[in-house]
Parts: sequence; C-alpha cells; structure tokens
Amino acid sequence: MKKIVRRQTYSVKNKPFFRSVVFGIDVVAQDKKDIEKINKALLLIKKIDPRLFSKVLQLKAILIYPGRNEYGAVYEKERIYIDQPKAIKESTLIYLASSIVHEAWHIDQYKRKIREYGIKTEKGAYLVQKRFLLKAGAKADAEWLDKMYKQQWWKPEPTKTKKKAGYDDKSVEKTRNEFWKFLNKYKKGKLRILDYNGA
Repeated sequence: MKKIVRRQTYSVKNKPFFRSVVFGIDVVAQDKKDIEKINKALLLIKKIDPRLFSKVLQLKAILIYPGRNEYGAVYEKERIYIDQPKAIKESTLIYLASSIVHEAWHIDQYKRKIREYGIKTEKGAYLVQKRFLLKAGAKADAEWLDKMYKQQWWKPEPTKTKKKAGYDDKSVEKTRNEFWKFLNKYKKGKLRILDYNGA
C-alpha cells in the first residue's frame, strides 16, 4: 500500500514569517529580501507622488503568501493587500511600487462606495497606476501594464498567458481560498512572526 503524503499548501509551520512596520503598514513575508523590496517601493511612492502616497497609507498590511503564482488580491474592507513571492521578485522596483498604488486605489474606491468588482474599479486603478508609472519615467512598464489591461485580468478566463500567471478560473479560486485562510491566520495571530528591522 502506498503511503499518502499530503502536500502543505504553504510552509507556515516550518518557516517563520518576518515583519517590518513601514509608515505604519505591516509588511510580512518569509523572505527578508521581499520585505526590503517592498520597503523601498513604499519610499519610492512617497518620493514620486506624495498625494498617491497618502492613499497608500490607508493600507494596514502587505502580506506575502508563500505561493507559486503571480496572482495577488486586496481585501478592501480589511485594508490588506496579499501578494506572492514570484510577483515581488520578478517585478521591477517601480512596477512593484505601481502595484501597491493600484491596490491602495481599490481601498480608496471602497471608501467612496465604488465596490462592484469589474471594469469600473479595474479601469480606475489601472489609470492611476499607469499615470504613476509615466510620472516615474517607466515607459516600458507602462506599456506592459497596457498589454495586461487589454487581456482584462479581472476576467479569469483560461488563456495561456493567464494560466501561466495563475489567473485562470481554477487557479484564482484555489488561491482565493488559500489567501482567505492565510489572512485569517494573520488576523488571529496564528502565524509565527518575528520582528525584522532591516539588514
């Protein structure tokens, strides 16, 4: 008889998380380099666009879920943005900063009672993100954002590109469930978190 081994979805028990508090925002990840990159991105937003930075300060936390795809999500009511290591590591610093701006804009929309997920909310956040990238002189990143917008990332259709990034229906649903469990563990203090003050 074969021994059945259950694969852990994420290695919460074996590996601790680290937390750095930047501008009052909890930044939590298992890799300290991810925390450092997010910290730099927050500083960059403050430098490039102080007005948008005030929107970013609405975030309570940026959590890095130890998954394997690029799908991220914001929980507007909780004011928590969850992303994954691949998205952090593969983004340029300016693009990461623009992603934080994008998710913070969704929180601002929620506060203004713009809450129906779809073209309206995504178009608004996309335009704010693009303006930020152009203001920073990141034309190539803005062009890549345009390309992703044309693919309508808010519609999890099973196209080849979306599947690769984890945006098809099956991957999105699975990741959402994992994110929700992870978020609840964070909120209930059930993650093993060590404070990290930088290198």
